[in-house]
Amino acid sequence: MKHRLFTSIEIPPEIVSRIVLLQKKIDAQGLPIRWQKSEKLHLTLNFLGRVEEDKINNVKNAISDVTAQFSRFTLKPSFLETMYQKHDFSYIYLAPTGDLETLSQIQKQLSVSFGEMDIPQPKKFLAHITIGFVQKSDPVYTKSVLDTINGLNFVPMSKFEVDSISLFESFLAKDTSHFQKIGRFMLR
Repeated sequence: MKHRLFTSIEIPPEIVSRIVLLQKKIDAQGLPIRWQKSEKLHLTLNFLGRVEEDKINNVKNAISDVTAQFSRFTLKPSFLETMYQKHDFSYIYLAPTGDLETLSQIQKQLSVSFGEMDIPQPKKFLAHITIGFVQKSDPVYTKSVLDTINGLNFVPMSKFEVDSISLFESFLAKDTSHFQKIGRFMLR
C-alpha cells in the first residue's frame, strides 16, 4: 500500500487565527476564492508523493536525523503574495521572513535524504503558507483577481518559533483532501 506523504512546519494557533481574519477580509471583496481551511494551514517543506509502506520508517528516521542537527528558529509571515498558474488553480499565499537560511538548509537536507531513498524531490523550494486558491477562469479575469489581492494592504504577522517538523499523510477525495499527522520531530 502506498501513502501520500509530505513534511511541513505546523502553524501555531495564534497565527492561524490571524490568517483566518485575513481570509475573511479578502473574502469580503467577493472574489472567486476557495480558502484553505484553518486545520490545513502549514508550510510544506517536501512533498514525497506516494511512498510504499515499507519505506515509511526510513522516511521517519531521515527526518529525525535531520531535525537532530538543527536548533529552533523563527519565521514571520511577512508578505501576501499570489502565484498565477495558467492550467490550474492560482495560489494566494503568505511568504515568510526570518531565519530562511535554516529553513532552506533543513528542506535541502531532507530532499537529499529522500532522494537517497529514490523519492524524487523538486529542484526548487519556495517557502510559503498557502491560504487560498483562485478558481480557474479565463486568464485575464484570473490575473485581475490576483492584481486585486496584490493591491491589498497587508500588515506582517507576528513571528513564531519553529520547534519541529511534522510528517503528514494526505488523503484525497472528490474536490477535497484531509491530512493526518503521522510523526512530529523536534528540533534541538
